[in-house]
Amino acid sequence: MFPKLVEQRGNIHVIKDQLPTIFHHEGTRPGEVIQTLRDTFAAYRATLPPTYQSLLDSYTFRDAAIKMVGVGSVGTMCWVFLFTTGDGDPLFLQVKEARASVLEPYAGRSVFANHGERVVDGYRRMQPASDMFLGWSQGPKRHFFIRQLRDLKLSVMVETFGQAEMDIYAARGSRHRAAYLESRKASPGPVCPTRACGCQSSCGAVRPPPPLSSRRYGAGPSWAPA
Repeated sequence: MFPKLVEQRGNIHVIKDQLPTIFHHEGTRPGEVIQTLRDTFAAYRATLPPTYQSLLDSYTFRDAAIKMVGVGSVGTMCWVFLFTTGDGDPLFLQVKEARASVLEPYAGRSVFANHGERVVDGYRRMQPASDMFLGWSQGPKRHFFIRQLRDLKLSVMVETFGQAEMDIYAARGSRHRAAYLESRKASPGPVCPTRACGCQSSCGAVRPPPPLSSRRYGAGPSWAPA
């Protein structure tokens, strides 16, 4: 990720402008971090456990740029913060705007004053071993939740591979493909779309598993034809 998102300007690394997906805010130069963003980061740092605060303190805030959001987040603000250690090790934080839940009109206001904290609480409930740098903050007009940037759309830079690296990469790909094909052979056939039978005879359907409640707690309705 580092060489794709960053370029060197003088003695420091800055985020590379890649319009229209990543770009610096109008009126700011690469490597310039305005005070509002520093205040947002300071408020975020205070939401982390002390051990992770100490780890974060080993990094220096180098740059900030705006990142285009995905379809599900259109209209919200998103930033990428770049940090580096004295040895040049990078850390990218993604700062995403958090707005009021769409359920508020029906379920009432959130117990959290900061919408970013509400999002973080949801992440931690669903993923007990979540990102160590997961936290929240607030700007002059917006609430944010912050986590490490992991761009899953980035691919392996095979153009940098030598023969040995390419052989290893190809072998691992072949093993993964073979494992996938074996799993497909072992998987059951489709469930009968009418849910009207539980057999594997004439229609070729596979009886669906019982409801989660009956499997986990031994209660709840058993499977039956519709």
